[in-house]
Amino acid sequence: MHIGFISTILATVNTDRYNMNPTMSIVVLLFSIVASGVIAENAEKACENNGFNKNECLAVGCCEWDDGDCWSRAGTSDCDLVKGDPCLGFTEKKCGKKEECTFFSRLNACIVTTGKGSIVRDGSENVAPSPLCTVGGGQQNLAGSRNPINTHMVIGGGLLNFCVDKKSTISGGHRNDVSGGTQYNTISGGWNNGITFGSTGSTSAVITGGGGDFFEGDGNQIIGSDTSTVSGGKHNRVEGADINVGNSRTSSGNTVTGGLGNRIVPAVGNFIDSNDCVLTGGSSNIVGGQGSVVVGGDRNHARGKNSIALGENAFTKYDHSMVVNLMGDDDKGDGLKGTKDGEFLVTAESFLFQIGNGNGNGGIDSTTLTKTNIQNLRTALEEE
Repeated sequence: MHIGFISTILATVNTDRYNMNPTMSIVVLLFSIVASGVIAENAEKACENNGFNKNECLAVGCCEWDDGDCWSRAGTSDCDLVKGDPCLGFTEKKCGKKEECTFFSRLNACIVTTGKGSIVRDGSENVAPSPLCTVGGGQQNLAGSRNPINTHMVIGGGLLNFCVDKKSTISGGHRNDVSGGTQYNTISGGWNNGITFGSTGSTSAVITGGGGDFFEGDGNQIIGSDTSTVSGGKHNRVEGADINVGNSRTSSGNTVTGGLGNRIVPAVGNFIDSNDCVLTGGSSNIVGGQGSVVVGGDRNHARGKNSIALGENAFTKYDHSMVVNLMGDDDKGDGLKGTKDGEFLVTAESFLFQIGNGNGNGGIDSTTLTKTNIQNLRTALEEE
């Protein structure tokens, strides 16, 4: 790979200026990078100070004729890269004069409006530069990239949506992104939602909507997790292998049904695959481990294999364990914590044990266990 493998777009994009979230920054990188195995000719050297007349200048393929002289139209990018893109490197003014190009202000770049077999039906500043892609309408939506193998991407409409991985769809919404080596993914709508890569890509994942303000970090994310779903809510995340550790653990079949600030994450120590986990809602809950579940509530953690946590502030990192905290403890520093594998741990103000339902099957026989009479049960068990 050579020093010219980053196109002019990357050099001209300022993510702070354009208020891009990290996902969109990745999109810019993926959209801009083209790998090559040989050193290509610098466009400036190919075009400038060579004594070309106008015809000779334009024949090079990466040059433009302006003010009686020949200039590079893409700075120091590879001339071969620029030749393959009739729009790359043009200023907004010059881009507007080329029928096949659109100046995409979100990336501050001139981009081919439609690739081979692609359609942009309506709206403004919409582009579908890859083959066989579609943008139905809206504004500043991008379906595709300069990489011709990324095909069959669809954006129905909306504003500032980026879909740059093959056979994926964004139906609409605002600032939604599918990017980073993923495929067969869908974002139905919402705001600031993303399906991206971790250590591995995401495949056949779905975000149905939800999300929220970019500056508040309220978008829902699926990162490196196959066949996973976030149904709604905001600031919910399904995370695959730890993107900081860069390991090869797998993540698939996970579901967050909604809520606020919930996460499905790699298991403790990243030694267990986080597959087939479920988090049904609530807020600030965390699930990590094979087949683990949090049934709503607040600040519950299920981090062991086939473990369950529910209620409020219930924690377990042990396999095949269940921790239920029904005390409504508001102290965020406390909580009910599991102690070993295979444990069923419950805390509540009282426990009602009932036999029968009174529906023609005899009377109801029940007893209530509280902290005032639990010693009676303990004594009876010891006598046994």
